Amino acid sequence: MKKVENLFRGLSMENIEGYNVLTDKQKELFDQTYKAHVFMMDPEMRKQHTEEHIKEIRWNENEQCLRVYFDNGEWYHYSLAGEWY
Repeated sequence: MKKVENLFRGLSMENIEGYNVLTDKQKELFDQTYKAHVFMMDPEMRKQHTEEHIKEIRWNENEQCLRVYFDNGEWYHYSLAGEWY
């Protein structure tokens, strides 16, 4: 079942620059942290941070975190601890 979930997730994220080059662990980190991050937003802010508004996701080796860029110019670090800042 996990493989099927990953397949569908990959299809929904395939247009986001950088997602397809992430490792499985980095993708899992993104999925878990993104869900928690968006859950904490108020409804209006959440609309601006849907998956359709994600422009790029990059792994930063030096900082050991993901950088998630949105089309409104905002970007966040997603840490290995599942935190965002």
